Amino acid sequence: MGFSLVWKTAQQPNEVCIVNPEMQTPASGRLPITSVQLLPIARASGKTDVDQEPVIQREVTVFTFVPHATGAVITGWNYKDGAGGKPTKQFCYFSSPNADRTKTLVDLAVDRKQLPSISEAIVPNVDDALSKCQWFED
Repeated sequence: MGFSLVWKTAQQPNEVCIVNPEMQTPASGRLPITSVQLLPIARASGKTDVDQEPVIQREVTVFTFVPHATGAVITGWNYKDGAGGKPTKQFCYFSSPNADRTKTLVDLAVDRKQLPSISEAIVPNVDDALSKCQWFED
């Protein structure tokens, strides 16, 4: 897997990579990272580079993965479009691979509210799994 960075040398970098301390280093030895794009600093005119750029005109979902037991806790933030802001909906679920290459998915919470009847037989240590949901900070 490869990736490249492209930037203009006259501008400040506007992307930050964050290593989640709860994540374990995989066998490849590379740390899993989350890439976050920062909004540019406003110019003297009060406009930013983003003001001139078109945004995605459809719903966008951003996912965060945190390892948990045999799988991962996955949080999703739904936005009305690519402009960002506060998510319109948030959800969190546990995903675990099966021997037949399928996955078991169990919904844990929606908009910070735990869903009822989460089976400990399917989701190991439910309280720990819920603590790994990554909720948007207001």
